[in-house]
Amino acid sequence: MLTWLFNRTNDSVFLPMLFHATVNTIGAGLIFPLFSGAALTILWYIYGVIWLCAGLAMLLVSGNKRS
Repeated sequence: MLTWLFNRTNDSVFLPMLFHATVNTIGAGLIFPLFSGAALTILWYIYGVIWLCAGLAMLLVSGNKRS
């Protein structure tokens, strides 16, 4: 997702950096501290699958185009 965003913003670092900070703040800062033990492990797997699906969707939607 970050690479796609970087490529779509004409190699600008600002928006991918802002996106990365937002994702980390919401995920690691606000949501993940609410869980512990096995629930936290399951949450990490769900989180990973969601990002994998989002990345694959971006690949399918954008194809091999770079603009």
